[in-house]
Amino acid sequence: MTDSERAAQIRELRNFEAWAKQIWYWRTHLDRFIEEYFKIKLKPQQRVDARIFGLTQNADFVKNRGAGKTW
Repeated sequence: MTDSERAAQIRELRNFEAWAKQIWYWRTHLDRFIEEYFKIKLKPQQRVDARIFGLTQNADFVKNRGAGKTW
């Protein structure tokens, strides 16, 4: 392993905590990620659904006919 490869690994290890915090934030605020990264304006119910998707591993939604078809 060369010195430059070793230095790159050390830089990556130093940024691990920053990366972990950033990933945690976007996972828990999925609605903000969608709006900022994809430049899509979400409706209020879509924001709630996206936030729930980001906060849980399993999400079951029971919605009426109109809301169930519109995303």
